[in-house]
Amino acid sequence: MIPKIGKKHLSISFKDKENNIECVIEDNGVGNPALKPENNQRISRGMSITSKRINALTKFTNQELVQVESLNKNDSTGTKVTILIPKD
Repeated sequence: MIPKIGKKHLSISFKDKENNIECVIEDNGVGNPALKPENNQRISRGMSITSKRINALTKFTNQELVQVESLNKNDSTGTKVTILIPKD
């Protein structure tokens, strides 16, 4: 969200699902640079650590644990990340 000019919004929510805890992180930033192939920016340290933790969780499930969506529609931008945390 650093390069975003103007008002910044970040929301984090958790839902208790049957087999998982669902964490949804949504912002109105510039969008997800990882989804733009022309953008070769480095991966942040936080994203790298989070990726390693999620990869460790995948050893216990076949379920897709992370979904990243770019929310770039019309004049609005942002990113939505959904993370499933297995209860077992």
